[in-house]
Amino acid sequence: ALEIDSIIDIEYGSAINETGTLESVLLDAFFPNNTIDPLDSRPAVVMIHGGGFSGGQKEDRWGECIELAKRGYATFSINYRVGWDQSDPNNQLLAIYRAHQDANAAIRYIINNSSTFKIDTNWIFIGGSSAGAITANNLVYTSQDEYETLYPGIGNLLGDLHTSTNSLSDNFTIKGVLNNWGAIFTHSIQASEILPQVAFHGESDGVVKIDNSPDGILMGSRAIHNYLLDENQCSDLTVKPGGGHGVYTNTNGTIF
Repeated sequence: ALEIDSIIDIEYGSAINETGTLESVLLDAFFPNNTIDPLDSRPAVVMIHGGGFSGGQKEDRWGECIELAKRGYATFSINYRVGWDQSDPNNQLLAIYRAHQDANAAIRYIINNSSTFKIDTNWIFIGGSSAGAITANNLVYTSQDEYETLYPGIGNLLGDLHTSTNSLSDNFTIKGVLNNWGAIFTHSIQASEILPQVAFHGESDGVVKIDNSPDGILMGSRAIHNYLLDENQCSDLTVKPGGGHGVYTNTNGTIF
């Protein structure tokens, strides 16, 4: 679209992946065309793709990024390290942690280059679909200590949550979350941390349950929504009756 510009395949860092090799991680940026919208600083939205922490790609979230950029936001879709040993269910937590490390690094990079992207660093939103929405929620709610209770020694094994993937030290604050059929660890979310959330979820999702998971470990979108409302936080949930995992009618997220 002529209204927006983009920069594709920006390297924001690199880190050791599941196979033990150094992997470069990339992001794509979309923003209003400067001749049409000459604002010096604008809110930013960072989108994280899904894929069960074993697949997916940043191009999967271009749909939302382009639509939001048309509406005046600076938007970013990030790649992150994916892959885990599926013979060991506990191994998925390592991939969840690596995704969190990389997403932190991507936002540090975006903040560090805020003048280039013309973003207001006080207004950063994160979102994603499925595993990406789980990662977005983890950025807000899951601390280093909380990961350690789930997987003792994970910090020693993979490094700190906030110092991996690049050496930038920029701090950031998230303003809100776009949760597309995601979840959060039940033990992670505290009333003192809650942020506004907009969520979409299929009511019959068999991959990420909309309510609490049977084992109680995860809160799905409706459980999060109810928690936020109980704590007087702004929350908006759209449920697709009978819907499965995802509410779009096409893969790139442009048609509901």
